Amino acid sequence: MDILSYETGIAAAFLIWLYSAAMTMVNINSQLERNLNKVGLRLSWTTSRLKEMLADEVDCPKYKRVFKYVFIYWVSAPLLLLSWFSVAVYAGAIAYQKIKDLRTPAEARARLWRLRNLDLSFDEIVRITEEIKGADPANFENAKNELRESLRLRGFPDTFNL
Repeated sequence: MDILSYETGIAAAFLIWLYSAAMTMVNINSQLERNLNKVGLRLSWTTSRLKEMLADEVDCPKYKRVFKYVFIYWVSAPLLLLSWFSVAVYAGAIAYQKIKDLRTPAEARARLWRLRNLDLSFDEIVRITEEIKGADPANFENAKNELRESLRLRGFPDTFNL
Protein backbone atom coordinates (compact mmCIF):
# COMPACT_ATOMS: atom_id res chain seq x y z
CA MET A 1 0.00 0.00 0.00
CA ASP A 2 1.35 3.38 -1.01
CA ILE A 3 1.47 5.87 1.87
CA LEU A 4 0.60 8.76 -0.45
CA SER A 5 -2.36 7.02 -2.04
CA TYR A 6 -5.71 8.66 -2.66
CA GLU A 7 -7.33 6.59 0.09
CA THR A 8 -4.69 7.57 2.62
CA GLY A 9 -5.27 11.21 1.70
CA ILE A 10 -9.00 10.82 2.30
CA ALA A 11 -8.33 9.18 5.67
CA ALA A 12 -5.92 11.97 6.68
CA ALA A 13 -8.36 14.65 5.47
CA PHE A 14 -11.16 12.97 7.43
CA LEU A 15 -9.11 12.96 10.64
CA ILE A 16 -8.20 16.63 10.23
CA TRP A 17 -11.84 17.45 9.39
CA LEU A 18 -12.93 15.71 12.61
CA TYR A 19 -10.31 17.66 14.57
CA SER A 20 -11.55 20.90 13.03
CA ALA A 21 -15.16 20.07 13.85
CA ALA A 22 -14.25 19.18 17.44
CA MET A 23 -12.23 22.37 17.91
CA THR A 24 -15.12 24.44 16.57
CA MET A 25 -17.40 22.78 19.12
CA VAL A 26 -14.88 23.54 21.87
CA ASN A 27 -14.63 27.19 20.75
CA ILE A 28 -18.42 27.58 20.58
CA ASN A 29 -18.73 26.45 24.19
CA SER A 30 -15.63 28.20 25.55
CA GLN A 31 -15.24 30.90 28.16
CA LEU A 32 -13.88 33.17 25.42
CA GLU A 33 -17.16 32.83 23.52
CA ARG A 34 -19.18 33.64 26.66
CA ASN A 35 -17.02 36.71 27.35
CA LEU A 36 -17.30 37.90 23.76
CA ASN A 37 -21.07 37.43 23.86
CA LYS A 38 -21.23 39.90 26.77
CA VAL A 39 -19.98 42.65 24.45
CA GLY A 40 -22.00 41.59 21.41
CA LEU A 41 -19.29 39.60 19.63
CA ARG A 42 -18.84 35.93 18.77
CA LEU A 43 -16.36 33.68 17.01
CA SER A 44 -17.16 32.72 13.44
CA TRP A 45 -17.87 29.00 13.17
CA THR A 46 -16.03 28.72 9.88
CA THR A 47 -13.03 31.03 10.27
CA SER A 48 -12.74 31.54 14.07
CA ARG A 49 -12.56 35.29 13.51
CA LEU A 50 -14.54 37.82 15.52
CA LYS A 51 -18.00 38.66 14.25
CA GLU A 52 -20.62 41.03 15.55
CA MET A 53 -23.64 39.28 17.00
CA LEU A 54 -27.14 40.17 16.03
CA ALA A 55 -29.78 40.66 18.70
CA ASP A 56 -31.70 37.54 17.61
CA GLU A 57 -28.61 35.37 18.19
CA VAL A 58 -28.71 36.01 21.94
CA ASP A 59 -31.77 33.88 22.63
CA CYS A 60 -31.40 31.52 19.66
CA PRO A 61 -32.88 28.08 20.45
CA LYS A 62 -30.33 25.31 20.91
CA TYR A 63 -31.78 23.20 18.10
CA LYS A 64 -31.08 25.99 15.59
CA ARG A 65 -27.48 26.21 16.72
CA VAL A 66 -27.07 22.45 16.46
CA PHE A 67 -28.62 22.41 12.98
CA LYS A 68 -26.33 25.25 11.86
CA TYR A 69 -23.25 23.43 13.18
CA VAL A 70 -24.21 20.16 11.48
CA PHE A 71 -25.03 21.98 8.25
CA ILE A 72 -21.68 23.81 8.16
CA TYR A 73 -19.67 20.63 8.70
CA TRP A 74 -21.69 18.39 6.40
CA VAL A 75 -21.50 20.94 3.59
CA SER A 76 -17.72 20.81 3.84
CA ALA A 77 -17.64 16.97 3.95
CA PRO A 78 -17.52 16.48 0.13
CA LEU A 79 -14.24 18.42 0.12
CA LEU A 80 -12.71 15.35 1.75
CA LEU A 81 -12.85 13.68 -1.68
CA LEU A 82 -10.14 16.11 -2.80
CA SER A 83 -7.82 13.96 -0.69
CA TRP A 84 -4.36 15.50 -0.24
CA PHE A 85 -5.55 18.93 -1.35
CA SER A 86 -8.01 18.90 1.58
CA VAL A 87 -5.21 17.83 3.91
CA ALA A 88 -3.11 20.77 2.73
CA VAL A 89 -5.98 23.25 3.15
CA TYR A 90 -7.06 22.03 6.60
CA ALA A 91 -3.51 21.59 7.90
CA GLY A 92 -2.51 24.98 6.47
CA ALA A 93 -5.41 26.70 8.22
CA ILE A 94 -4.52 25.05 11.54
CA ALA A 95 -0.84 25.91 11.15
CA TYR A 96 -1.65 29.51 10.21
CA GLN A 97 -3.77 29.90 13.38
CA LYS A 98 -1.05 28.41 15.60
CA ILE A 99 1.70 30.58 14.06
CA LYS A 100 -0.49 33.66 14.38
CA ASP A 101 -1.02 32.89 18.08
CA LEU A 102 2.73 32.41 18.62
CA ARG A 103 3.52 35.77 17.02
CA THR A 104 1.21 37.64 19.42
CA PRO A 105 3.19 39.83 21.85
CA ALA A 106 3.46 38.47 25.39
CA GLU A 107 1.49 41.37 26.87
CA ALA A 108 -1.43 40.82 24.49
CA ARG A 109 -1.20 37.06 25.06
CA ALA A 110 -1.67 37.62 28.81
CA ARG A 111 -4.79 39.68 28.14
CA LEU A 112 -6.11 37.06 25.73
CA TRP A 113 -5.48 34.40 28.38
CA ARG A 114 -7.77 36.34 30.74
CA LEU A 115 -10.46 36.54 28.04
CA ARG A 116 -10.16 32.81 27.34
CA ASN A 117 -10.07 31.57 30.93
CA LEU A 118 -11.82 33.98 33.33
CA ASP A 119 -15.46 34.95 33.63
CA LEU A 120 -15.14 38.72 33.17
CA SER A 121 -17.59 41.55 33.58
CA PHE A 122 -18.64 43.85 30.74
CA ASP A 123 -16.30 46.61 32.01
CA GLU A 124 -13.33 44.23 32.30
CA ILE A 125 -13.87 42.93 28.77
CA VAL A 126 -14.08 46.46 27.36
CA ARG A 127 -10.93 47.44 29.27
CA ILE A 128 -8.99 44.42 27.98
CA THR A 129 -10.09 44.93 24.37
CA GLU A 130 -9.15 48.60 24.56
CA GLU A 131 -5.74 47.69 26.00
CA ILE A 132 -5.18 45.17 23.20
CA LYS A 133 -6.05 47.88 20.67
CA GLY A 134 -3.53 50.18 22.36
CA ALA A 135 -6.16 52.80 23.23
CA ASP A 136 -5.66 55.45 25.89
CA PRO A 137 -7.00 54.21 29.27
CA ALA A 138 -8.44 57.68 29.90
CA ASN A 139 -10.94 57.06 27.07
CA PHE A 140 -12.38 53.95 28.75
CA GLU A 141 -15.77 55.52 29.49
CA ASN A 142 -16.07 56.77 25.89
CA ALA A 143 -15.22 53.31 24.54
CA LYS A 144 -17.74 51.69 26.87
CA ASN A 145 -20.46 54.15 25.86
CA GLU A 146 -19.67 53.67 22.15
CA LEU A 147 -19.96 49.90 22.57
CA ARG A 148 -23.29 50.23 24.38
CA GLU A 149 -24.56 52.51 21.59
CA SER A 150 -23.37 50.00 18.97
CA LEU A 151 -25.25 47.24 20.80
CA ARG A 152 -28.39 49.40 20.95
CA LEU A 153 -28.18 50.14 17.21
CA ARG A 154 -27.89 46.40 16.47
CA GLY A 155 -31.13 45.77 18.33
CA PHE A 156 -29.88 44.65 21.73
CA PRO A 157 -32.09 45.73 24.65
CA ASP A 158 -30.86 48.60 26.84
CA THR A 159 -30.56 46.18 29.75
CA PHE A 160 -28.20 43.84 27.86
CA ASN A 161 -25.21 43.04 30.14
CA LEU A 162 -25.72 45.76 32.70
